[in-house]
Amino acid sequence: MKSKIITGGVMVLLTMAFGCKKEDYTYKGPSVIEFSNPPGNVNTRTIYTANAPVVDSALIQLIGAQVSTETKIGWDTTTTTAVLPTDVQPVGTYGQASIPANSSHGKIAFTLQPTAAGKKLVLVLKDGDVKASVNAKTMTFNVTAVPVDWFLTGTTLTKTVKPTATTGNDTIRVRITAAAARFKQAVTFDYTIKAGSTAVEGTDFTFVTPKGKATIPAGGGDAVVVVKFNPVTASKKLDLLLSSAPGISVPAARNTFSFTVNP
Repeated sequence: MKSKIITGGVMVLLTMAFGCKKEDYTYKGPSVIEFSNPPGNVNTRTIYTANAPVVDSALIQLIGAQVSTETKIGWDTTTTTAVLPTDVQPVGTYGQASIPANSSHGKIAFTLQPTAAGKKLVLVLKDGDVKASVNAKTMTFNVTAVPVDWFLTGTTLTKTVKPTATTGNDTIRVRITAAAARFKQAVTFDYTIKAGSTAVEGTDFTFVTPKGKATIPAGGGDAVVVVKFNPVTASKKLDLLLSSAPGISVPAARNTFSFTVNP
């Protein structure tokens, strides 16, 4: 009986010892550089152009202990259909990137021209102060024209206004429809008064915001166009046409917004 009790006690102690053991997930291999993996661990991402040059970047990370000096690495482009420097220009020196001292992250920044839409940009990390990871050294960017349209609410693209002598301002928005398409700088999209409009600028209406321009602020998704309507004696119509341009995609079904001005 005494022996059994001792044996049982040892088993309990052993169980407790193994039960309390903590796993160590610290990376202990040699330091490497890789692209920061997007969701799903797939090294492919869609990025967007506009109708003017825009800046985007690829995040790179150090796998391993941080160091007190700058970590320099190289990069190159392969199987890229976007032409450098016509469609894409690196920010800084081509083929050079780094991670700052006492940091785990850096970036490769580049400027996309409108002509890059519909093409691919493929970046490949090269060995530098540390080696490039074999599994995550390539990042493919599918460059896409930014989708833009008019927006009021739902699918509505018309509005009736009844201006008075004191109130006549009305609004419509220009929006970027892809949630992921956000730019680091303000982007301006153009529109025109469509042929066939019967409302006369200066008599029936004036633009409160800059005429023909809709500016989406840095990091934003939409811009407001404000029009002041004057009282009219007969119904008038104002059609605004969102202009097509390289680097943006304006669907034909949503390129026109119509105001009907009623007495």
